[in-house]
Amino acid sequence: MSDKASLNRGAFLFCVSQSGNLTIAAEFAGATRAEMAEAMAGDADFAKAVEEAMLEADERLFHQAMRRAVIGVEVPRFYQGEIIGYVRTPSDLLLRYVMERLAAQRRDAQMLQGAHADKANDIDIEVVRDKIRAKIDSWSQDRDG
Repeated sequence: MSDKASLNRGAFLFCVSQSGNLTIAAEFAGATRAEMAEAMAGDADFAKAVEEAMLEADERLFHQAMRRAVIGVEVPRFYQGEIIGYVRTPSDLLLRYVMERLAAQRRDAQMLQGAHADKANDIDIEVVRDKIRAKIDSWSQDRDG
């Protein structure tokens, strides 16, 4: 890999970690999104680095959302067209959304842990399929009956 390509990848990864946007990051690195996608497809280490940069961007965004939800943002107050001060306004709606997303992520993580535990116990997949089929059939009978 040339020094320029290496520099472009570094710029791309930096911008991804800050913005979470692959298109903007590609432009920042002087490339197209398609060129960067091709580079990721051809280099598993680079693809992993992009994934890590996206996780970092997600964490930055989450931190910003929590800050705005709990601490709030300063909103100007006007009197006769002039700013007379600022009021810090937290967002209960944003906090609720963030908390719902956290709860969903925790549920997903618990489900994944359960799935891994099932694999460790060597559950018979045919038994699971039969149970699923039986449940689906019961739904059909309920609907038709």
